[in-house]
Amino acid sequence: MPLGKRPSADALYRLGSALGVSMSELLGRPMIVPSVVEPPESLLHYAEANGLPEADVRMLAAIKFRGEPPKTSARWAFIYQAIRNSAGMDGEQR
Repeated sequence: MPLGKRPSADALYRLGSALGVSMSELLGRPMIVPSVVEPPESLLHYAEANGLPEADVRMLAAIKFRGEPPKTSARWAFIYQAIRNSAGMDGEQR
C-alpha cells in the first residue's frame, strides 16, 4: 500500500471478517461499547406486569424525553404500544 493511503472501513471490515476478529481487534483499539442504562422502577413494574421481553426493556430504558425517562407505567405503556404499532411502517408485520 502506498505511503499515506489508508484502507477504507469496508476493506477493514472484510479483512476482520475473513480473520474472524472485530475491527477494534484488527486496529488494536478498545471496543466502544454503549453504556448499560438501568431501567427506572416504573419501567420495571410495567415490564413485569406485562411480560415484556428483556430486549424490549433494555430498549425502553434508553428512552428519554427532554432528558427524563417516563415516570409512570401508563406512559411506558403508551410509548411501548406506539413503538409496536409503528412496526408496520418499516414493513414488519406483528
